[in-house]
Amino acid sequence: MMSLVQAIRETGLSETAIRLYESKGLVHAPRSSRGAVIVTDRVVRQLHTIAAARRLGFSVDDCAQLLALLKNGDGEQASTIKQLQQLRQKRADLEALELAFDPYLGDDGPGVGFSEPIMETFSAH
Repeated sequence: MMSLVQAIRETGLSETAIRLYESKGLVHAPRSSRGAVIVTDRVVRQLHTIAAARRLGFSVDDCAQLLALLKNGDGEQASTIKQLQQLRQKRADLEALELAFDPYLGDDGPGVGFSEPIMETFSAH
């Protein structure tokens, strides 16, 4: 467990963003007896997932669906399959976009080109 300040450092998200995701129901961080936010390891993993998805252009609503898929608690197989297909299509679109940029970007490291494939960045969290 960690404090909100530690979670901000760990995830790179702002306090405002974390509070937004909590208010939208994407994450639920318990409170101490004094009312301070206590960020569990599970919440940190969820915040990393949200941060990676947002960097890739996912909306907050998309992130909520993604977290629901990861939790796999919706119980509706058809809905889950459709959402997985949409995620696969988005991944394919992102990979195509990355390929389109390859001729314009070099292999000289960060700042000049992609230092690693986009999807590896997303799947690392």
